[in-house]
Amino acid sequence: MTRRAFTDVFIRHPVLAIVVNLVIVVLGWRALTTLPVQQYPKLDSASVLITTVYTGASAETVRGFLTTPIERAVSAISGVDYVESTSRAGLSTVTVRLKLNHDPTAALAEVTARLQQVRAELPAEAEPPVVEVQRADRPYASFYISFTSGERGVPAITDWLARTLQPQLATLPGVQRVTIEGGRQLAMRVWIDPDRLAALNLAPGDVQAALQRNNYLAAVGQTKGNLVQINLLANTDLRAADEFRDLIVAERNGAIVRLSDVARVELGAEEAEVMAKLSDREAVYLGVWPLVGSNEIEVAHRLRAEMDGRPLTHEHVRGTLLLILIAGIDTTWSAIGASLWHLAQHPEDRRRLAGADDMAMTLAVEEFLRAYAPVTMARIVAADVELGGRQLRRGDWCLLPFPAANRDPAVFERADEVVLDRAVNRHAAFGLGIHRCLGSNLARMELRVALEEWMRRIPDFELTDPSAVTWSKGQVRGPRRIPIRVVGAGA
Repeated sequence: MTRRAFTDVFIRHPVLAIVVNLVIVVLGWRALTTLPVQQYPKLDSASVLITTVYTGASAETVRGFLTTPIERAVSAISGVDYVESTSRAGLSTVTVRLKLNHDPTAALAEVTARLQQVRAELPAEAEPPVVEVQRADRPYASFYISFTSGERGVPAITDWLARTLQPQLATLPGVQRVTIEGGRQLAMRVWIDPDRLAALNLAPGDVQAALQRNNYLAAVGQTKGNLVQINLLANTDLRAADEFRDLIVAERNGAIVRLSDVARVELGAEEAEVMAKLSDREAVYLGVWPLVGSNEIEVAHRLRAEMDGRPLTHEHVRGTLLLILIAGIDTTWSAIGASLWHLAQHPEDRRRLAGADDMAMTLAVEEFLRAYAPVTMARIVAADVELGGRQLRRGDWCLLPFPAANRDPAVFERADEVVLDRAVNRHAAFGLGIHRCLGSNLARMELRVALEEWMRRIPDFELTDPSAVTWSKGQVRGPRRIPIRVVGAGA
């Protein structure tokens, strides 16, 4: 009897052979697309870094009151290989090295819990410990991106990176954190004059105490009415150099001593601890730290795509142009025209906006939108309904006069007046609920840019003939003709 080979089964059943080959091809393709592309096998070699700031403390104080209690608390958690620490003046750094392939997320949670238990033992003046996970085999970032400028200094570059690019890159998949290297944050610099201070029998501690007393945020409670609830906030924080200069430090013999009497105040930058350069030019770097176990090649591709910018599709370009075109017709320029019509008749409001800061212009734009809502939206009735004694049939068109709610005296104090610094302004200029305008943010931006540019170039103007102003008739409300005269144009 001839012994049959295993392959004879596939020779007699070709369909089975085809199916098996297809399964092998599918499994191979699946493995090819999902296997990570790395030089070495995946190994979780991580460490937990605990950083605590204690401003003004010596290295010995930091070691005794910060480093030692933290080391004692975290050394007993599971998965610890060894603990190392560094104590410097004002800074404690404790590094917990984890065993190979130990779950770093579980270790992070356990370290955080242990730190909460010993928080009461740490000095009250010390900042809360900052805990983060990093790769143990690479105690530095995997990618560095440099930024230089011939027009802006290091503080301005640092501020821009911290507000825009750093949070943008930190949200990329596979990125653990993004740090700023070599930067200097903007800071209010107070240069104390020791001779003036001694003449008034004051010490530097008095200046520090005055700054702490008068520069803070405080929520003072709420006020409630029949229809609204307003959160109250004490405006006690200082934002400009002039506000710091006017800060009261003490009182001597019935005279008030202000900060400008004993110090020079200016907006500058923090002290430079590290200086970074690129080709002999001072630079600021962004350090990108990938997640433990992530594919660094994929992270590099995402970083390059984010920095270079993704090309817009034709649909995206066409949709953006259509939105800008529609948003700039009728509704937005009607709001711009109504705002200028108001300013042409109220010189006190013109003077206020001529030198308005960011917050003042934001409040003014919202108030113009409330007072001169440009559009009443039309909608199609979805089902037969009776409203106010009138029968509306499915398919009928109806107007929703919701801008009338902006003049409701029960909701808005002095509802019929234009109050440019109105703080609480929940108007309905862009509709409500599902009927809210999708282009509201674009319309706000266009209105604001138009007002800022107009007030910058033509700060003083007036109506030549109020009776000659013409207004639109129909769904969109706004002036179509405003005869104005530029004051001082002939000077």
